[in-house]
Amino acid sequence: MSSPGRMLTSADGTLIYADAIGDPTNQLLSSYTAFDAIFDDPKWSESLYLIRHARPRAERDATDASAWESRRLAEDFDAVVDAFGLAKPFVLAWSLGGTHLVDILSLHPGSYLSGVIHLAGVPYMASVPIAGTPLARSCLAPLAQTTDVVAYQEAAIKFAKGCAPGASWNVITQVLGQMMMLPPAVTQRVIARTQDEKGFLKAGAEGLPFLSVGGDEDILIDWKAAAPLMDGFTNKKFVEIKGEGADHIPWLTRSDEMRGHIVSWIEEVGKSPSICFDDKAS
Repeated sequence: MSSPGRMLTSADGTLIYADAIGDPTNQLLSSYTAFDAIFDDPKWSESLYLIRHARPRAERDATDASAWESRRLAEDFDAVVDAFGLAKPFVLAWSLGGTHLVDILSLHPGSYLSGVIHLAGVPYMASVPIAGTPLARSCLAPLAQTTDVVAYQEAAIKFAKGCAPGASWNVITQVLGQMMMLPPAVTQRVIARTQDEKGFLKAGAEGLPFLSVGGDEDILIDWKAAAPLMDGFTNKKFVEIKGEGADHIPWLTRSDEMRGHIVSWIEEVGKSPSICFDDKAS
């Protein structure tokens, strides 16, 4: 069953759009419309209660540095958790959105969540030079400036094409459209913000279940290079999807395999299967 979309209010007054689909006893959360293919696939909602929220802070003044502090981003997440009555949800975070787990765990202990899932995820902001491939890193400087429109657009197109080299133009433009909807000054904040990852690492060391899923054809995130950053995690699992379509957005062509890994892991963890999705801390 689906839940009608609603507007939520974060602790500082920011409005957040959120909706959900599936059985409320089986929860998982997301914030990116690129996940439409998951939310529209009944195989996912039969197994999990999927909750997603629209990009928080995209409308906020990019000159307000405090708007990008981990505490403020964690409070956005809390607003969704409270509104949907979630208890210890799982959180799935994609790409740079992996860093949002650090925001949440900077405000809360690991016991606030049942587990966390990286999908081609970046562990924390300081790890971008490690987790990002040369292609991804080459996009950062032009995306982190606000004066050269052509350079910004070229970098955004290069990044969008890199998400799924074999994808249709329709898929590429969907990803590109999400990027171009953000004001350049906001993108600059997203890329340049800093974090304290100690809470994230502490939660992992204390046993917070952690799953990392990556594709061997991902040319944007080198999740294997980032894996040693989680060496201190005591309850972790790494899964590699191989072959055609195992790129930066594997849910488009490898959805069944990806879902199988996620659902079976949640069953292994043996807790409430609630899932929250996050893409970028934006």
